Amino acid sequence: MTNLAAFNRANIHNLTNLWKKMGVSELPSEPLHSDFTTSSSFPHRYWCDWDNTPFLPSSAFWAALPTRHVVPVWCDKPYAKELEQTLLALGYSVRFAQQAMYLELEHYAVPDFPPPDITRVSSPKDIETWVQIASNSFGYAIDSSVIENIANDQDIKLFTLHCGDAPAAVGMLYKSGTTVGVHQVGVTEEFRGRGIARTLMHYLLQVCVDWQATLVTLQASASGEGLYKQLGFTRQFSIRNYSRSA
Repeated sequence: MTNLAAFNRANIHNLTNLWKKMGVSELPSEPLHSDFTTSSSFPHRYWCDWDNTPFLPSSAFWAALPTRHVVPVWCDKPYAKELEQTLLALGYSVRFAQQAMYLELEHYAVPDFPPPDITRVSSPKDIETWVQIASNSFGYAIDSSVIENIANDQDIKLFTLHCGDAPAAVGMLYKSGTTVGVHQVGVTEEFRGRGIARTLMHYLLQVCVDWQATLVTLQASASGEGLYKQLGFTRQFSIRNYSRSA
């Protein structure tokens, strides 16, 4: 296995294992569903693990999947084209796209900068603030009970960055083996354009170094990809996330 193949697996393995920690449930069974997993609530995903080569569910199943569910397609996988064609034919469309990226920490030098005002989230009040800022940053509601359930997991760290007295940005780290995934990095609209995301990312990467990680992974939006490239992250493959209208 080449390093890139291993890094691809590590990226999605980290992401989907985080989703599993957030909670999974069973959908009405169909004989070939065992290759897929679904969220019990937020983040409302229905996905196939990276290592699986699935038999795809029937068109009738996809047509009945709740509209709140988002179906990520790992575009590097050989079954991706067939899955996307099926979804498009049933009225699904791309809700948002992401770029999988990685950074080998041996190639990252932590810059010397004044420590930002960042809180490690653990208390109920901190969690409430984190959920509010994250929901405002991404424009969708995050289930606070899900975050409460994972906030004190030994492999998860939540952070809130403050500007003055105001919470301005949030981020999440999840460690799986020697890989740390960066998740839910968001800055509220009123604080954008001030370099806060860069400051937060430098801090998170320092945490990854201190956590003795060797690889950092993330899934970048189009607006965030430029920053991650500047930080030294390398592109891997696209992820297209599908949903259908009610």
